[in-house]
Amino acid sequence: MSVARIYVSEVIEGLIDGTAIRSVVRAQCQKVLRDLPGSVADKLQKHLHYSAGKCMGYPAVWFVQQALEKSVEQTASLLAEMPAPLYVSLTTSIADDFLDRDPNVDAGHMMLLYMFMFEALSEQHWFHGEQRREWLDRVFPLVGAFVAPQDPFSTVDIRDVVESSGRRIGAFFEVIAYSLTGAVSGERRREIVELAGKFGDWCSHLDDIVDIEIDLLDGAHLTFPVWAIAQHSDAHRQAVGARDLGGCASLIASTEFVESLIDKQLERLKELKDRAEAANLHLLAHCFERMRARTPEAIYAVRSKPQSIRLTAPARIEAVEKSCA
Repeated sequence: MSVARIYVSEVIEGLIDGTAIRSVVRAQCQKVLRDLPGSVADKLQKHLHYSAGKCMGYPAVWFVQQALEKSVEQTASLLAEMPAPLYVSLTTSIADDFLDRDPNVDAGHMMLLYMFMFEALSEQHWFHGEQRREWLDRVFPLVGAFVAPQDPFSTVDIRDVVESSGRRIGAFFEVIAYSLTGAVSGERRREIVELAGKFGDWCSHLDDIVDIEIDLLDGAHLTFPVWAIAQHSDAHRQAVGARDLGGCASLIASTEFVESLIDKQLERLKELKDRAEAANLHLLAHCFERMRARTPEAIYAVRSKPQSIRLTAPARIEAVEKSCA
């Protein structure tokens, strides 16, 4: 049985007008099921529709479309030529759902993860040379970040670490953008790739706003919202360290706190717009300005939802147990 939950991929689709490109990505991902028996492929259709529409994929493709000012059809052709980085990136969404104990994922999603990897392996001559270097330089450093301990009581200024937590999406956006810009030469390509990473960081920070409760209960202390809660007072820092959602609930729900998160996202969007304009990516700059107008309402809508909808089933149980203890 599915459980109601808010996903950042749905929020982003409305912010960027990404429906058409999301459909393109889902259509491209159908390829990973082509060698399965028809009955098995049919059973995996709902899993594919869900996983191929996650934020680790289509927003990066949308970004390249805007940067290169391509049509939907032209973008689909670009993606068909080099889909492997997209496939690998989408596996991280599936893995993340399992780590989050999302009750909406099951064995079918795990099988799909393998199919994405098998299809990426079947794509000839993509993980070598400069493309391989992009992965080594951008994605591989994330391994250490994921296994490093997170200490909310550290006296070290971890603000830079918190800000860089968005790299878990941004780095993959960079390698996807690199794979789709082979016809763009030199510095221009580098500008697009770097900005794609910054956009991915922004999407990651938006994800953190959607998942505050889940991250707090899971001990993910280095997201910006959870870090901001811990900085609010000593009592809140203690609550964060104890994964005590009840001790943070009133602050999380406060208008002042939500507005501070919105302001931070708008600040990041302004930086994206300014960088796009400086790089003469004028269509992209226009898109970021449009997103600035839409973002406050989108975040208010997410944060006004009942807390139970923002929690996975196991997290809800844990929250109830803590409140009753």
